Amino acid sequence: MKPKRQNFNVTPAQESEIESLRVSLGAPNSKEAVLQAVRLTNNLLETVHGGGRILVQTEEGQREVLLSVPKERWTYLVERPHPWKRQLWIKGRRQAVGALWSAIVSEGQGAEAASEDWDLPIEAIREVFAYAERYRHLIEAEAREEAIRGEIETAA
Repeated sequence: MKPKRQNFNVTPAQESEIESLRVSLGAPNSKEAVLQAVRLTNNLLETVHGGGRILVQTEEGQREVLLSVPKERWTYLVERPHPWKRQLWIKGRRQAVGALWSAIVSEGQGAEAASEDWDLPIEAIREVFAYAERYRHLIEAEAREEAIRGEIETAA
């Protein structure tokens, strides 16, 4: 694939910031510094979106770094208070995205069939698939947690 040229203007202050970043990262040039920063940012955001925490070791001990991540806008998915689940839920239903997505996938359904079977608009099913694709690691981690909690409750 042919590389695409990126061309944008930077102010002298921004140029200075990029150069400072280049030096801090030990990058050979500005392009590599920016690419390293992009990769790092993407990894941090993926960790946060996936329910992970970012901890930094300082002389005073460990502290959590909180990232302000803009919330995505979903039409058919909403946040619900839950003691430990962070995934979104289907609007108007008491069902987490992961549960619906797992059921649709296990039944081998496409979006149209799932829309009919679950009595949801096709756009809602598409949002479920998009969310599950992006946050699969979170959904899978919460499914493992749920299984562990179920085993603990069964043993008790």
